[in-house]
Amino acid sequence: MCIGATQQTLDEVIEYTKTRVAFERPIARFQGVAFPIAEAATYLEMSRLLCYKVLWMRQQDMDHMLEGAMAKWFVPRTCMRILNDCMVIRGHLGYSESLPIGQRLRDVSGWQIGDGPPQIQKLFISRKLFGREFEPL
Repeated sequence: MCIGATQQTLDEVIEYTKTRVAFERPIARFQGVAFPIAEAATYLEMSRLLCYKVLWMRQQDMDHMLEGAMAKWFVPRTCMRILNDCMVIRGHLGYSESLPIGQRLRDVSGWQIGDGPPQIQKLFISRKLFGREFEPL
């Protein structure tokens, strides 16, 4: 859910940067705009692939607790950062109610704690990495 809202926002911002002109050229040509978008697309793809891996592992009846916990904290945090960058690129309208970016940012924010806060997910990850089995809290 985080990825879908973030992808939609990123697509909208990409279109905006291709048409918004400053200093007689589209702002997409400026590194200060293009590089954060390139990073956002990369991190979003990494997040998507991690989710696909977890789903595939579950489908194969493999233990996916480690990867699932990784996805549960990493993907919402990553999407929040991307949405924030998109909001900044759009300027004051990105923050206003005129565009859906602010609402998407609030929606995705809730997913940071939807399956337990990041600290709990990191506790699960560390227990798995250090060889301690999952212990209910």
